[in-house]
Amino acid sequence: MRRTHLLAASATATAIGLLAAPALGAGDRIVHGRSIGIISLGQERATIGGILGGDGVVIARTPDPRAPGTRNLDAVTVAYPSLALIVRFPTDEASSGALSVATRSARYRTAGGVGVGSSRARILAAFPRATCTVSRCQVGPRAGDVRITRFSMSGGRAVRITVLSAP
Repeated sequence: MRRTHLLAASATATAIGLLAAPALGAGDRIVHGRSIGIISLGQERATIGGILGGDGVVIARTPDPRAPGTRNLDAVTVAYPSLALIVRFPTDEASSGALSVATRSARYRTAGGVGVGSSRARILAAFPRATCTVSRCQVGPRAGDVRITRFSMSGGRAVRITVLSAP
């Protein structure tokens, strides 16, 4: 009887591990104007915390001038170190949705293989309609589409990638 209980518990733990592993393993993708890894634009802070088992670390807070001293109305920037992602939220509320997701990690790549460390030429080859300056390449927005993927550049290579929606 005890052996059966241990086998059942082991099978349950294995199943939970298998369910969690693909989500994180498959989460190394940058989707233009939509997501980096497992965090998508608009995704609620509470949902992200539930997936990761923690709320992340608030690294910046911008007070709302219309309601000084009301922390839950402050825009916050939250780091998720285990994912090497930084997410900006419009308020400190658990139900606020992500405005932008950024990374400096080379682990994340587009379907075409573009990511941190990619050259300007590689970005332009993958995204022919991208517009580039010395300091950044940007894909979007285009007519009727507010999605943006921004590649911050240094020395001709991407050093930070941000996905966001145009205001």
